Amino acid sequence: MGTSVRPNGGRQPAAERGGALPALSPGQRAALRLIRHDAPLTRGALAQRIGLSASQVSRIIGDLRGLGLVTVEDRAAASGGRPSELLALARDGRFALGLDIAGGGLAGVAIDLHGEIVTRRASRLPGATARDPALAAMAAMVGALMTEVGATPERVLGVGVGLPAVVDPEAGVIVDWSETPGRSEIWAGFALRAALCERLPWARVDIDDCARMLALAEARSGQAVGTSDFLLVVADSGIGAATVIDGQPYRGANGLAGEIGHVSLSGEDALCACGKRGCLEAVASTTALLRQAATWQIDPEPTIASLIAAGDAGEARAAALLADAGARIGEVLATALNLLFPRLVVVGGALAESTVFLDALGAAAAERAHPSAAAMARVVPSALGMWGGALGAATVALDALFAPQPERRTAQWRG
Repeated sequence: MGTSVRPNGGRQPAAERGGALPALSPGQRAALRLIRHDAPLTRGALAQRIGLSASQVSRIIGDLRGLGLVTVEDRAAASGGRPSELLALARDGRFALGLDIAGGGLAGVAIDLHGEIVTRRASRLPGATARDPALAAMAAMVGALMTEVGATPERVLGVGVGLPAVVDPEAGVIVDWSETPGRSEIWAGFALRAALCERLPWARVDIDDCARMLALAEARSGQAVGTSDFLLVVADSGIGAATVIDGQPYRGANGLAGEIGHVSLSGEDALCACGKRGCLEAVASTTALLRQAATWQIDPEPTIASLIAAGDAGEARAAALLADAGARIGEVLATALNLLFPRLVVVGGALAESTVFLDALGAAAAERAHPSAAAMARVVPSALGMWGGALGAATVALDALFAPQPERRTAQWRG
């Protein structure tokens, strides 16, 4: 089925643009939240929980079914009497889309109302030194995902975008993209949300740091399910972190918390793309490791996958390089452990695929942190692979449907 996404940047008239989030009453939103967390749920149980009459609940369910948000299934009565109806979220009524940028790649997913991935795609992201090709690639990815799930714009709740950059999620602006100097010059200060809204057939786009997006995905369907307090570290072409406290992401006073990649390391003088010297990102990111591996003159174009394979197989130089990167990140992580005493640390990004790296990170953090903090924290790799960031971005868009206030831009991590 075709879509009306316009990758050339043309903006549709307001009458043609999809509504993204359907207009719902407070009662309909409350019913949706209860069904989301307690399904399958009978009408009677819903009426009791929500504090409305049976007739009011029937009207609400009728409206939600008409919007493609809720399904009703009959359950046979144990006594042979009238069967009860079970309420659940629809599987194919609405979708949320998520994009994640990592290095030079673009990953995209479409999820259903249950938060489960329906389809996923990956492509290269062009335009290291120009915005228009990258924006066109993002719009094209959205169009491809919509086509694969057969969704018109009206059936898409919104799009989330995770970026390896310093992001102001409330303003929808990229503050800085320091991990890639060529991109920083053209993306810093850029209003990405507004630019994407010009290219897409609806007016809802959520952007945020990819670490916070991945943390949300881990909290919902990854290593952190059932854990209200944890840290997430991303070790890739950029190094960042997300802190989850009592089920909520900590954003800081300006929404920019988590930039551990720009902690200065003593004894280091490497120039960072941010303009400072000795930053963690300048010595322990995949970009820094590949730059060093290229000087070995074994492989003129080493990849992080080949470096990890060599290191984990015991090749001395590769193993030493990965272990040093893990130790450097673990050194910075130790301070976070002392401050927060989390029970769980999830490590994502390309370097999380390396056993050598993870072992060195955990050992360095344990050595430098307070013994009680080190004993409490369990360090594990992300369970979601390359799709975790896109899944978290799509979940941000999905959560807006269930939020008490319809225009809230940031994710509701709790029901």
